[in-house]
Amino acid sequence: MIWRLAERIRRAKAAAGLALVAAATLAAGPAAACLACITLPERTIADRLIEADVVALAREDPRRPFTYAPVRLLRGNSAPPIPLLVDSATRRRLEAAPSDAVLMAHSPEEGWMALAYAGPPVRRMAEAILAAATAWELDDGTARFAFFAERHDHPDPTIRQLALTELSAAPYSLIRTLRPRVSGDEIRQVLRDPMRTAWAPIHILFLGLSEDARDRRLVRNAVATAARHGIRSNLAAWATAYGEVDGLLAIARLRALYVDQKPRDPEALREIVIAFSTLAQGGDPALRPGIDAAFRSLAASGPPALAAEAARALTWAQDWSQVETFADLLASGTLSDPAAAFVISIYLEAAQEAAAPAEPPGNWRLEPR
Repeated sequence: MIWRLAERIRRAKAAAGLALVAAATLAAGPAAACLACITLPERTIADRLIEADVVALAREDPRRPFTYAPVRLLRGNSAPPIPLLVDSATRRRLEAAPSDAVLMAHSPEEGWMALAYAGPPVRRMAEAILAAATAWELDDGTARFAFFAERHDHPDPTIRQLALTELSAAPYSLIRTLRPRVSGDEIRQVLRDPMRTAWAPIHILFLGLSEDARDRRLVRNAVATAARHGIRSNLAAWATAYGEVDGLLAIARLRALYVDQKPRDPEALREIVIAFSTLAQGGDPALRPGIDAAFRSLAASGPPALAAEAARALTWAQDWSQVETFADLLASGTLSDPAAAFVISIYLEAAQEAAAPAEPPGNWRLEPR
């Protein structure tokens, strides 16, 4: 049986060809951030502060109107000239607040960049980030997350926005340790504001973590409305929050609505797959049986485009029940995405390794004496 499995996998991988090798670079990288959050800028203000060789607080140069001059260095011993111009709105704001400045970072690759208008709270935050940077490099991400989690409801909009950006980039396993201090009414204002669309997913996740019955009811109603009217906007976040609110009941309901439903809505199904993956990676372990069953169903009869996500989830679960399904799919040549083929091959290799017998004892000899 084992050698037949190995041969089946070998043929499937051979049929996939060199695309698997090319896909290796696509699959490499750090652990994924929260999958249900909208993609935000890869480098936050905190990243730019940490990477900079010079960090300065700058104001308008009194000798050269509309140009910047450093008034204090937070990092570095000297500052190159700042070629940026002071816009009129910032100039008026600085004139009215002599203690304020503009937070700027310089790197050899990008030169100067204005990061934020800095009143005293933003200045103190920048100093704290720079002081913590070395420790964060040695940490697993927990300390950095805790730093920004403490500021997720800060009254200063710059600090709050940075904190929410950092939380959105964190693994969901960390996000769900947070007890949101943002009220349901504030969250509803964010969800109604088209100017704050980027912050909707993290606030929806906050609703799922809330103990308020009104917030939990909002999550249930949002999922029901999305299913009834074919709404896909932020569906991954709503489905993830629903999993937190109603547990295995939510997983079963989402599976019935999207995974087992025929015909399927491919875009909506992809959002549900993202939600299930998010919960599988960092949610309540009690949800895994329902999620794994949904992914087995998806592997067996789902669209090939989502097969890689099913393979990835089943690999995490060490569920090798879909070897034949994935071997057939890989051998068929119908997968157009080399990265997806690579992920499926990883599943097959892991299954082969799990099925292999243990190494013989060290005193065994396979060669004749």
